[in-house]
Amino acid sequence: MIGKQILHYKILEKLGEGGMGIVYLAEDTKLKRQVAIKFLPHHISSNEEDRKRFEIEAQAAASLNHPNIATIYATEETDSEVFIVMEFIDGIELKDKIKSGPISTEETINIAIQIAKGLEAAHKKGIIHRDIKSQNVMIAEEDKVKIMDFGLAKIQGETGITKNDSTPGTVSYMSPEQATSEPVGHRSDIWSFGVLLYEMITGELPFKGKHEAGILYSIVHSEPPKIQNVNCPEGLTFIVQKALVKNPDERYQNMSEVLNDLKTIESGNVLSKPSLKRTSHKALIFTIALIAVCIIALVIFFLNSKPDSKLPPMRTVRLTSYPGMEYDPSLSPDGKKVAFSWNGQEQDNFDIYVKSIDGGNPVKLTTNTLTESMPEWSRDGNYIAFIREGKNQPNVPSREIYIIPALGGREKKIVDFNPGWGTVWPSLSWAHDNKFIYYPNWSAKDNGLVIFKVSIETSEIEQVTTLAEGVWGDQSPEVSPDGKYVAFVRGQPDKHDIFVKNFDDNKIQRITHINTLIDGFSWGDDSH
Repeated sequence: MIGKQILHYKILEKLGEGGMGIVYLAEDTKLKRQVAIKFLPHHISSNEEDRKRFEIEAQAAASLNHPNIATIYATEETDSEVFIVMEFIDGIELKDKIKSGPISTEETINIAIQIAKGLEAAHKKGIIHRDIKSQNVMIAEEDKVKIMDFGLAKIQGETGITKNDSTPGTVSYMSPEQATSEPVGHRSDIWSFGVLLYEMITGELPFKGKHEAGILYSIVHSEPPKIQNVNCPEGLTFIVQKALVKNPDERYQNMSEVLNDLKTIESGNVLSKPSLKRTSHKALIFTIALIAVCIIALVIFFLNSKPDSKLPPMRTVRLTSYPGMEYDPSLSPDGKKVAFSWNGQEQDNFDIYVKSIDGGNPVKLTTNTLTESMPEWSRDGNYIAFIREGKNQPNVPSREIYIIPALGGREKKIVDFNPGWGTVWPSLSWAHDNKFIYYPNWSAKDNGLVIFKVSIETSEIEQVTTLAEGVWGDQSPEVSPDGKYVAFVRGQPDKHDIFVKNFDDNKIQRITHINTLIDGFSWGDDSH
């Protein structure tokens, strides 16, 4: 491609490559200027959906005319090529600037204000970038900042065009709503801006993990590490915190608010906390109403409760009546859905399904050709962990633990394990903070099954129990609601009892003395 001339553009060198195109430096031989041209890859240009997405990128970006946004000059098409002609920015990526460490406070504020101005202009036109990251910000001469690549831009109100329902954006910068495949608005850009600001201040990303699933899980459930940069003004820390609020309704509502707060810090004034911790009148009214409802409910309860009151009559509701076989029902934390393993109408391999208690058809979450079983809801109800039958090696029963969003989406393998021959389909248990999954696994050192836990974010594994002499294995872990204990079944083939490990002192206590087989058990809501 180097040295080739397409229309009146002579290709000089390759600048970069991304999922939606290859970018080259070129000379516009008509206007005698250097430009950047972005080609649609050949294998995508023939796809109508992807080509339409590329056109939307050009239309959205071309409508923006702002000093902090890279200018689109034209879109061109030949018999074999489709490309966008863009302003060439002679500078460095913000990512490369951060590699040397945290950026000074003065420079961070200057860069942040320019990015905020560019995003403010785009949002006012209803255009969302959806891929704000340090690689997409260029620093040119005289510290001029340019936002690059509106390749994932989405015009508000239009139908999103994404391939195979894939989630756009770069994982570490994704907002919680992007990570959970919810509708994305301009406040998602504000979140990504908060990630970028955190990165400039600390030199690190706020949400990390060895795998995409771990990063996404951290974005949805974890708070970023506290900013340790002693040179960072308190007000700047507040801006990061406000931008990284997981609920979009409690985040900054527009870039103008962000810009105003940044300018306040730039001017040397103190940024007041109320501007970062706004409480709406609706929220206050709701809180008061909720308290009143609780008081009324308590009064009614005490007036109607009697020492000899009986439980209401119980009734059984049939949830499924499908062909094939259904196993391993797991009720969601809110009691509104049930996950289960079903081999479908074709009665082939088992997949994980979710069904509403109120009715409707089951929704199939997995599509693998191997058998999946033992679904287990995360404590917040956002994810489901399950076990997939692995490809067995000789004399080694292989299993894999996966997690998948409860509403459907991309699944991610967390760990491979060997459950041993003592239990064919071991059960799983989520920790109360949703960060770990407990499971039984074969230990060569203990020569039997023991309880392990694996981190959702990092896939790091930690052994939780060890076997005493005469004990063949531990299985069926159940973490208490308060996270202080893990209960499990311990025993020999014809003698099982429940034991509990206290995480405070690591002591293990035997709870039952029934000396019989135990198939399952559960904690009470009060961890007792």
